[in-house]
Amino acid sequence: MTSAAVCMTHYGRVTDLERLHDLQVGQIDAMVAIGWRLVDMPDRHRRLKRELALLYRAGLARHGVADPDACLGLLEVDVELNAQGLGRWLDRQCAGR
Repeated sequence: MTSAAVCMTHYGRVTDLERLHDLQVGQIDAMVAIGWRLVDMPDRHRRLKRELALLYRAGLARHGVADPDACLGLLEVDVELNAQGLGRWLDRQCAGR
């Protein structure tokens, strides 16, 4: 019998779906909290990038990565894109307020 799995773009087949679901939802919740905390801050984009990098660094450390700071360089594009997306989402949420 095979275990349940999904094939994720860029990552291939993954199992342990309940744990991964909980990790993903937790990360989304943390990103939303970062966004709302910084929503009206000056230089929001730079601050979003910094906070997202800290979030990802903590996740790398929790997963046992020996040198999480070294890995952050590999995530620069992801941090940039996620900060842009989070900023756009915040702008849409705040439109008309």
